[in-house]
Amino acid sequence: MIMYSKNKNQNIDWDEAVIVFERAPLGKRRREPEKLKRAFESSYAVVYVFDSDKLIGMGRFIWNFEPKPWEKIFR
Repeated sequence: MIMYSKNKNQNIDWDEAVIVFERAPLGKRRREPEKLKRAFESSYAVVYVFDSDKLIGMGRFIWNFEPKPWEKIFR
């Protein structure tokens, strides 16, 4: 069964997450599990995809926190 989680505090095996990243492939360099964990924990939003208990996908949304021109107008 495929399940999704948007919980940033999801109990993720970050060594397994590195393997998911390598299979994508998302770049040629190997990710370090701790750096990948920090990147996801500091992201604006995350999603993890599981097939039963196995992590099969993940994504994150980053935000630069700089106000857009129209946000400055309405403040």
